[in-house]
Amino acid sequence: MRFSRPLIVAAISAALFFLLSIPIAWGDNWPGEWALVLWATDLRRPALTRAMQSLTFLAAARPALLISVGASAVTFWRLRRMSRPVLLPVVALVGAVPFNLALRAVFGRFRPGVSYVPNLIPEIRHPFQRWSYPSGHAITSVVVYGALAYLLWSGGAGIGPLKRFRRWRVPFLIAVMVLVGGIGFSRVYLGVHWPTDVLGGWLVGLGWLAMSVAWASRDSAQ
Repeated sequence: MRFSRPLIVAAISAALFFLLSIPIAWGDNWPGEWALVLWATDLRRPALTRAMQSLTFLAAARPALLISVGASAVTFWRLRRMSRPVLLPVVALVGAVPFNLALRAVFGRFRPGVSYVPNLIPEIRHPFQRWSYPSGHAITSVVVYGALAYLLWSGGAGIGPLKRFRRWRVPFLIAVMVLVGGIGFSRVYLGVHWPTDVLGGWLVGLGWLAMSVAWASRDSAQ
């Protein structure tokens, strides 16, 4: 039985997340995490804080939903038909929410005990938000901007009209990686996450994105 590359990526992401989570499940931090949190928060300057708030804003729930719905709408307009690649951005984002909620409840890890810089848009007030592992913004950044990168890289899962944009796929992929990294750093800088919260969020997001891509890519194979 052969497994597709996206499913292999999902399996590797799940395995790495499991290993990363072992000390956290026992209530411990990885060595050096507190020092990294202090280092990041010591960098705070007014201009840099505004930049970090702007980066974090790009992975907040409402902007992420608008971007995903907009990406699906544009892809539908380009392809002129409903298909799994059209639905991919929305499916990837919405499907990631249960993973985030469930994992935070399971691990129950509290946020770092440092001063917190509020986001540009106030977050939904709910008890689960006192838990930090994994980072929801890190998950969201990977699934939303990763889905956009996949559509551009694959030319809409091999469907004609999007192929004309493929010359931009490498620069766009690099831009997505820088953006995701910046959003992850902003969560530590703003004092709301441990570094492993962000790393765990990236792994969860990558795993779910890979599963979503495996689902979407079946459309062109049928």
